[in-house]
Amino acid sequence: MWHNGYMEKKIPKSDALRYSFPPYYVAALDGKLPILSLPGDLYEGLERSLAPSAEDVRGILLRLRRELRWPRSALAAFLGVSRDVVRRWETGQRKPSGSARRLIWLLNLLVRHPEKLTNGLDLIVWGKADEIRKFSRTLTTA
Repeated sequence: MWHNGYMEKKIPKSDALRYSFPPYYVAALDGKLPILSLPGDLYEGLERSLAPSAEDVRGILLRLRRELRWPRSALAAFLGVSRDVVRRWETGQRKPSGSARRLIWLLNLLVRHPEKLTNGLDLIVWGKADEIRKFSRTLTTA
């Protein structure tokens, strides 16, 4: 969890960094049980291992355009890329960057399954926070 002593004015500003946790330290709480209080580099590993493949993103793009009835130019404008880039992604000639992949996934989630995005952990782990919570419960009860 983030150390917030400085923000709550409990410790002097000069001492705030001395007692702070490392950057990117995240904790998710489920009721009263802490879940996955891991350093940020482990979250980075989770994010990368759970990221959709280039083929998954290609399918998402095609479904989105079909369901939203958007021409390539509309999707390109939303994503901030050219129409030609969207065409290359859809045909598999080019793979979207990590940030483009995230934006495509997020648009899909917001349009098709907004109920699956419940917290920040869902954003980090590509909407798979429930699966991770269930897995972490098996570790804490074992």
